[in-house]
Formats: sequence, C-alpha cells, structure tokens
Amino acid sequence: MSREFNGILPVIVSGLAQKIASEQSADESAILNKLYTFKLYALLEREDTEVWRYSVSLLYEIYQEELATGEVTFPS
Repeated sequence: MSREFNGILPVIVSGLAQKIASEQSADESAILNKLYTFKLYALLEREDTEVWRYSVSLLYEIYQEELATGEVTFPS
C-alpha cells in the first residue's frame, strides 16, 4: 500500500461517516460499524480500485444507492 493511500483512507472514511451521521442524524460510531459491512467500504479499502479518490459527496451518493438497492455502481 502506498503512503498516500494509508494516510488518506482514514480521513475519507471519517469524512464519509460524518456526512452520513449529519444527513441521517445518527451517531457516528454506529454509522462506522454499519459502513464497515457495506460493499462500498470493501471497495474503498482496496487501493487498486481507486474508489478512495472519490469525493465524500460522491461516496455518500454511492452509499445511499447501496443502502436502497444493495448494489454499488460507479459514475462512468
């Protein structure tokens, strides 16, 4: 894993959890526990997918889609 990836992943995950918590008025630690079970997170933690390069806003949209449909799709 690259140093860039190791440094940025926790920041991105924290930012996404904060966004979800603020949008859903939920506890951030509960959101993190739920997020860790999502396909999106599995893809996010793999450096080679480059999902970690997406903005928190875009990741939130993908999260919402997975929450609603169980599927993960990415912008073309």
